[in-house]
Amino acid sequence: MKKCYSCKEEKPISEYGKNKCTKDGHKGACKSCVKIENKNYSDRKKKEMGEEAYRDMRYEQARRTRPNSRKYNRCNIDSSEKRRIWLEENKVRNFNVNKKWKQENKDRHDYLMASWSKRNRRGIRKYGEPLSNSEYLKRFFIENPELKLAKACAANIKRYVNTTREKYYDIIGCTNYELKLYLEQKFTDGMTWENHGKWHIDHIIPLCSAKSKEESIALNHHTNLQPLWAIDNLRKGKRIL
Repeated sequence: MKKCYSCKEEKPISEYGKNKCTKDGHKGACKSCVKIENKNYSDRKKKEMGEEAYRDMRYEQARRTRPNSRKYNRCNIDSSEKRRIWLEENKVRNFNVNKKWKQENKDRHDYLMASWSKRNRRGIRKYGEPLSNSEYLKRFFIENPELKLAKACAANIKRYVNTTREKYYDIIGCTNYELKLYLEQKFTDGMTWENHGKWHIDHIIPLCSAKSKEESIALNHHTNLQPLWAIDNLRKGKRIL
């Protein structure tokens, strides 16, 4: 038992923090009193200095007293650069260590991955709602129609041109935003980006009519595109109207 010099109560030695400078190796005040003293000190300093200035002071103190702590070196360029170099030089070692841990703790790994995925689903991160993948994409593409256009055009290029040498923007001939404006100028009554699906992005000269790679690239240019109601596009088929 030991008597606290602050509250004057006798408490077990486990109720006292460690201090190597004392004879018994423990502080003179119990943990509860130390906690109260620290809180009173921080409250007094916050009123005198302001919360932001006090937080900056405490951060600098921690960096000086614990220079090797990762927590207080997150803005230290030298430390982050050394870590980046170390990770680069030890890729194989880290891969093997992680692979071994996953094999030995498969259930734990699966649980952590499932928990992370549940907390960080795209719908929760962006909209704050647990949306399914299709619901998320539907809302996302309504807000970003130029990205939906890019996805559709890229799919056609991959299917008919079947190459990775030519760049997407070189084949389309404009940016996604410019393509969006180009198609908007050709909208007929009732067409909006919200009801995209009821109308299609039609190739004026069908892609299936191309007889060479060069012709396929030319037919994927944005000047060969037009918005067309779905029923009219299906009726048109492979013909050139």
